[in-house]
Amino acid sequence: MVPSIEEHGQNEHHNGVLFLVRTIVNAFQKVVAADCDRARALAVEWRAWLGRLGPRLSLRAMRDAAAFAADETLDFMLELEETDFWVIRREFALVVRDRVSDASSDVVATIEERIRISGKAYYEKYSIEEGQVDWRERASVHHIVKSEAPEKFPLEVLDLLWLVFGLGGASSHDMGKVLDRLVAADPTIEVDRRFQSLEHRTTRYS
Repeated sequence: MVPSIEEHGQNEHHNGVLFLVRTIVNAFQKVVAADCDRARALAVEWRAWLGRLGPRLSLRAMRDAAAFAADETLDFMLELEETDFWVIRREFALVVRDRVSDASSDVVATIEERIRISGKAYYEKYSIEEGQVDWRERASVHHIVKSEAPEKFPLEVLDLLWLVFGLGGASSHDMGKVLDRLVAADPTIEVDRRFQSLEHRTTRYS
């Protein structure tokens, strides 16, 4: 099991394949500097590995602007199989943080559209029992509420919330809960204009 491709406290007490993964990640920039074409070819090969480790490594590699253009990176995200698109969370959020600002508006819009539209289809596979509140419409935020992501990765969660619910986006009943946890984890987030916009909308429409 590899909790985080990045060096992170989550990896404490894990070993085995984790050390190989960390070696690959640490060596990638050196390979880019020595032979960028070879580095790109390796990252593309990882995408075809069985399981999610390969795509996760590819996403990590594609954050390197010296090897991949922003649009290439986001195009790869769009090519992810539906379950991978929703289950690979940390690497997804870090790509959003590092590459979206350099990507073309058309590609970013396509990512936003997939998040908003495919999320409903993905969570429709979960059945709702009679009398149970249908949580699936707000599943993307609901999933964050149930996880430790706001405490462990507050900036990445804010990036993702802004991508999904930013200007012109919808709101969510769970948004306020997530925003409170982000501030508790990192008080400096409170001065971020994106946070303020999301908080204002949550307060206004709650």
